[in-house]
Amino acid sequence: MANHCFVTSKKWFARPEMIDSLLIRLNEKHFEGKLDIQRVNKAEWYISAGMPNNGLSVWITSARKLEIRHALGTWMGWICTSVQEFIASELDCICSDEGIVERWKGRAFMSYEDYVNNLVDCVENEADKALLKSYYLQEKVW
Repeated sequence: MANHCFVTSKKWFARPEMIDSLLIRLNEKHFEGKLDIQRVNKAEWYISAGMPNNGLSVWITSARKLEIRHALGTWMGWICTSVQEFIASELDCICSDEGIVERWKGRAFMSYEDYVNNLVDCVENEADKALLKSYYLQEKVW
């Protein structure tokens, strides 16, 4: 079963052209144009980032909700989080995730290294933390 995250707006935002524009801006501003963003149909996108057969599906679920299917691995988890947080912060929306009880406002963009540091922050043993961090950093594609 795939895990899904969401961006929910207080207002109607589900115009496909708006999402197109935000994805293009995110790609140019934070990823130097390296994301491959494909429009699948009127209200769905597929985003990959240098990993064959591993990408995000993003689609408009309703007039107030955007849904994102997580891809595999830490690298693509960071891409997914970046897409979700960027859209939410730009449109003053709320983020949520099937695997997390809390809801939150979109936050500022973070580098992959900062994302990894946040992931391993809860590990108390320093040797384990360093090993896990090293493992996650090896997933970095570019």
